[in-house]
Amino acid sequence: MLFTEIVVDTYQDPTKKLFTYEVPEALTKKIRPGDLVEVPFGKRTVDGFVYQITAKPPKIKTKPIKNIKRRGVFTPNQIKIAHWLSSYYATPPLDCLKCQIPGKGERYTEGKESEITTLLLVPYTTHVKLKAFTLTRAERKTTLVGSRSAVFTPLPNLRKIIIEEPENWVYKDERSPYYHAKQVAQKRSELEGLKLELHYLIPRVEDFPSVNLSGLRFPTRKVELVDLKKERETGNFSPLSLAVVNAFAQGKRALAYVVSRGVKEEVAQAIKAGGLDINQVEIAGAEILTSVGKIFDTTAVVDTDTLFNLPDFRVHEKLLLTIAKLSRLVTGSILVQTANIDHPLFKELETNNLKNFYHRELEARKPFLYPPFGVLAKLEFSAKTTIKVNLEAEKLYETLTHDSRLPTDNIFISPPYPPYTKPRGKAQLNITVKARTYHDLQKILALVPPTWRVIVDPESLL
Repeated sequence: MLFTEIVVDTYQDPTKKLFTYEVPEALTKKIRPGDLVEVPFGKRTVDGFVYQITAKPPKIKTKPIKNIKRRGVFTPNQIKIAHWLSSYYATPPLDCLKCQIPGKGERYTEGKESEITTLLLVPYTTHVKLKAFTLTRAERKTTLVGSRSAVFTPLPNLRKIIIEEPENWVYKDERSPYYHAKQVAQKRSELEGLKLELHYLIPRVEDFPSVNLSGLRFPTRKVELVDLKKERETGNFSPLSLAVVNAFAQGKRALAYVVSRGVKEEVAQAIKAGGLDINQVEIAGAEILTSVGKIFDTTAVVDTDTLFNLPDFRVHEKLLLTIAKLSRLVTGSILVQTANIDHPLFKELETNNLKNFYHRELEARKPFLYPPFGVLAKLEFSAKTTIKVNLEAEKLYETLTHDSRLPTDNIFISPPYPPYTKPRGKAQLNITVKARTYHDLQKILALVPPTWRVIVDPESLL
């Protein structure tokens, strides 16, 4: 007799992820992993997906599945990907299957499924068709262009995956299973024997050791630094320095880039006070980085230090990437206002010294087990009250810091961050865990209750 592990497609106790059922004799030669089946679940009959099949009988009493509702909803490789996602990201198998169902995101091709040999991923859905029409007509027949979720598209004759700007954090899904498309593409390439090409704009620090930097230059216009300390010494406390006002006055179209939306009004007032035409200066934040067709004579990063001073190990990397993206929107120079002008990062920006930036960042990360020297997970808990959040955090922190099975030399557990209130009124609190190896991280995550949200390889620790 065969038995099957089923991922039940219904609300369930989060501690139970798979349910074991018998395979009736009549279905033993038909059933396959990836099939949609009907199974008894309590007093109901519900849908479920066949996750794996085994001849080893379980130690519990089982019920038979009722029938196969639909064959091959998921391909064998998609089931393997789901197993990997669930293990690597410590998330429920149901989420790891459902994230692979197509219809989500933007995709474009002019070929039939059987004709497609190349999968090309771009960061933003708004760029999908634009990217597709940079290809030749023949390439559009053999290429599927898509955004993040397209990485799961089953294509029988696929030979190659290309990812444009794999360093972009929009490839990290903010919903369970919190996958990163680059990591999925790497796993898929391994399983299917595909060629993988990563076309970086600016490599992430953890990717630097594996990236060939020959011929790679910082893709930016000239960076001019503006020392805000000197501006303040002259009595100028406006958000715009005199250098920025003068640069904006010389161009026909300028961009005042702001990290924080809260300073937009203050910047608008400074533009008027400087005698500039407000219609010639656009004030925008991160949303401008995904725009298409907008070109400016000059731009200034107004509140650089808002990003620079965040307590996050990725802030220097994010600032570098922001400057690189802005360079695609500007024909002239990029002015960067900062009160931290003596920091090495700004000299590296000014002199286009990529190698020095990466080597310095790597040295800074090494003692603290930040990637690539360790792996991270952010543990989040939310509840209606801060009292509940604090109690749960104290319990988990106590468990993780006193469990004798954990290799204390290879891990770091941060004390709980102070709780904060989310938009819908719930209180939330984070705990960061770091480990020298993924194997050690898994030991930590095995002790985390299912009521906590686990995000492996988070974009930010905030």
